Amino acid sequence: MQQSQLTTRDANALKAADQNISYADSLIKMLVGSIFIAVCAQIHVPMHPVPMTMQPFAVIILGLLFPWRQAAGAVVMYIAETAMGLPVLVGFAGGLHTLFGTTAGYIWGYIPMIVVISYLLQVFGKRSFLTKVVAVLAGQIVQLTCGVTVLAGFIGLESSIMFGLFPFVVQDLIKMGLAVTFIHLFKTHPLSIFK
Repeated sequence: MQQSQLTTRDANALKAADQNISYADSLIKMLVGSIFIAVCAQIHVPMHPVPMTMQPFAVIILGLLFPWRQAAGAVVMYIAETAMGLPVLVGFAGGLHTLFGTTAGYIWGYIPMIVVISYLLQVFGKRSFLTKVVAVLAGQIVQLTCGVTVLAGFIGLESSIMFGLFPFVVQDLIKMGLAVTFIHLFKTHPLSIFK
């Protein structure tokens, strides 16, 4: 009986240790993901009222790589870093005010975007190139809808569509294609750790 109790206690201790490692692993992935988004934010083409950045590319990559909770956690962490004033937005900007301006809908829209991408891949599988394309396209539509909707409150719906949607369609399709192709090739490589 003593042997049985020791084995159960040891098994519970190992399970708790594994769970702690899992939490730490998730936090590290979310932090690295938020840093990746911040770095990609600095690759931009200045435009008014919304600059073109590589942030959507980063969010797509994370959505394709991470489970949806970790992916969403990375975006939430990025937005929290922005709110704290860390220089993580375009041009090393940050601060709470940036989360309520003309670009706020695009930034907040990364949360539903990444959840849609990751969740669709979780439900329909990550192997198919077409599944990845559909998931990313659905996520990008959600994010652009959030961005255009908030921007319309500042400049009107017609101008919002003209300046907050049309300039982004082609370049977002290119970013989506690059991200999906890269991740598809990366994840199907025989030596990939992300299978």
